[in-house]
Amino acid sequence: MKQLKSWIAILTLALSPSLYSLPSSATEDQASTAQEVQLSQAELAQLLAPIALYPDSLLSHILIASTYPLEVVQADRWRKQHASLSAAQAVNLAADQDWDPSVIALVGFETVLAKLSEDLTWTQKLGDAFLQDEASVLASIQTLRAEADAADSLSKMDNMRVSRVNNSIIIEPIQQQIVYVPVYDSRLVYGSWRWHQYPPVYWTYPVGMSVSYYGPGARLFFWHAGIHIGFNYYFSAFRWHERHIIVTHHRHTSHYRPYRKIVASHGAKRWAHKPQHRHGVAYSTHKVKQRYNSYRPTQSQLKQQRQLSRTQLQQGQNRGSSHQDKVLKGQYIKPKYSHNGAQSKALTSRLNATAKQRKEPKAQQRTQHAQNAKSATLKRNDDRQYVQNNSQGKHRATDLSNAKRQANKPQSNQRHPNLQAQTRSATRASAPKSHQRARQASNYRIKQREH
Repeated sequence: MKQLKSWIAILTLALSPSLYSLPSSATEDQASTAQEVQLSQAELAQLLAPIALYPDSLLSHILIASTYPLEVVQADRWRKQHASLSAAQAVNLAADQDWDPSVIALVGFETVLAKLSEDLTWTQKLGDAFLQDEASVLASIQTLRAEADAADSLSKMDNMRVSRVNNSIIIEPIQQQIVYVPVYDSRLVYGSWRWHQYPPVYWTYPVGMSVSYYGPGARLFFWHAGIHIGFNYYFSAFRWHERHIIVTHHRHTSHYRPYRKIVASHGAKRWAHKPQHRHGVAYSTHKVKQRYNSYRPTQSQLKQQRQLSRTQLQQGQNRGSSHQDKVLKGQYIKPKYSHNGAQSKALTSRLNATAKQRKEPKAQQRTQHAQNAKSATLKRNDDRQYVQNNSQGKHRATDLSNAKRQANKPQSNQRHPNLQAQTRSATRASAPKSHQRARQASNYRIKQREH
């Protein structure tokens, strides 16, 4: 009985750590489950209230840039260091930075970029919500715009064109190349706020900020100075009916393009998050972390790996080609891998035999070509000598016939023999071949008459 009690005590002590660990594991599961809970509609409305009435082109860049909070901070600091530059100059200069194109586009909107950088907690929360459920974020934006429309606030946006397509409210600038950023009180423009437990986020601006206002809507909307778009900007748009963002290549997008043209343009595709621009900033939920694995190689690392692979492959091909050239030239090649002396000698003999077999036909061809060239040269020389000899014999016969003819002529025709001979030789030298042939023929006829 005592032994039984002792065994029970031992088992109790052995199992006690596992029993004690159960509550801690349950607590971790509850914490992870709590993190995976998405933001409610009220929380999304509270988060999106200060930007929901921005123009679509600017709003798409804000949502994309919010997923890269570290680059937003870097861009804001860089913009403050280049405060003297205009919007277009700053964006064109910032294009050399390794930032996401949407972050670079926001460099032209200095006040917006400053707000995203100052309220970094809000920015990171917005980006995490957008990564977790893009469709819910876009649906919440449309809900807030519908609330503002019901409160008759959208009709007072003088610098914006508000249109309705397929139950979606679209906000675009009236002037195509100029974008105005609205400043409004998020506690007033949406009418009676129906999510009382989650009041909207309200942005305060410095008292001395330069704003202008137009018309009767001045109490609801103020406007920053218009930003003239002379930089890459029109490369993202909302596809509202499908609740996601479409992007195209960001180069050469400084000219205005309506959202329909951007969505239907060549190369348009759904926006995808790029973890390499996150620069190691942790994701808030385990689900997003699994989707965009932080430990996955970045695009630059993958590019470097591909370049290294190409270089190694090219070096291997070059080594192979030089090896083959040496074999063709008949040079001695030492085997790269030699297991023993017999295999080494056998491989060397095979390589040398192959080189010799490939070299002999080429040597024979070169010898044959040299012989043919030599025989052709000799033949040309013989023909040239033959022609020269024949021409000299013809001239000699012609001279003899002329001498005989002059001897038989009367004395009256021989007043100036030297002059006549010189004239004839000069004429023969300068006359064309046809005249020479005619002269030869006449000399031949004269010779026949003499005989």
